[in-house]
Amino acid sequence: MRVRYQPSLSAGYYSVRMNKGQSAQWFDYRDGWYKIRIGQDEGWVSAQYMRSATQDQAARWVWISGDRVILRLSPGGKDSGLRAYTDDTYRYCGHKGEWYKIRRGKHYYWVSSQYSWLTGDM
Repeated sequence: MRVRYQPSLSAGYYSVRMNKGQSAQWFDYRDGWYKIRIGQDEGWVSAQYMRSATQDQAARWVWISGDRVILRLSPGGKDSGLRAYTDDTYRYCGHKGEWYKIRRGKHYYWVSSQYSWLTGDM
């Protein structure tokens, strides 16, 4: 399947292609198109060719959009001393208000939604 520059069948496409059964993280949806990332490439694929995991099986991720983002021990709480960097991704484990609970290694931390966004897994 072609990975396109824009969410349109008339848009140009990358040399990168998705193969049948290949998975990709999506982080935006617009009018029947998913914006995905495969390796270092980002692009759009038509939702009509994608099969999504059911909601309870879908892995969700928190994508860091800021640089040197503080990972906290509780929502708005004490600084853990650890930092996250632009384009880091962590397993989503829940939320409380504007805070996402993430898993890093064997430990859990909290990150502000001001410096991150929640994605899904295809």
